[in-house]
Amino acid sequence: MNHSALYVTVSLSLMTATILTLSSLPFAWWIVFSGSRWVTLGEAVLTLTLVLPPAVLGYLLLVVFSPDNPFGGFFAKLLGHPLPFSFEGLLLASLLYSLPFAVQPVAQAFRQIPQSTIEMARLLGAGRAKTFFRIIVPLSFSGLWTAGFWDLPTPSE
Repeated sequence: MNHSALYVTVSLSLMTATILTLSSLPFAWWIVFSGSRWVTLGEAVLTLTLVLPPAVLGYLLLVVFSPDNPFGGFFAKLLGHPLPFSFEGLLLASLLYSLPFAVQPVAQAFRQIPQSTIEMARLLGAGRAKTFFRIIVPLSFSGLWTAGFWDLPTPSE
């Protein structure tokens, strides 16, 4: 019995869930706490993968990852092989497709943290990083668990 397909599926699922759960933290922080005027555009671009049909998204990724494209050519030189139909290409496509499923629950968990709690930590002398890692992240574990859970079945897409 050939176990390579199972190995690729499990590896892709675990790597996607891990990378997206960790990378969703800065994206969600930017969306909720930055106050930037670019947040609306960022959220629109982020959720673009939810709106595009999978066939269209797949075609766009094939074109972008192609060695003939500057982006794909850069990665082909960097990795020594083209991205399409490689594990790295699958991982990158899975990350791009599943990013909204990771960022939205974490952003929603950040929004549910009372502003007074964050202000109290800051008033008691905690810096931005300490407030983020000791107050915001622990209070948003439900969003992180949801993000990790929803990103595990990504190979099915």
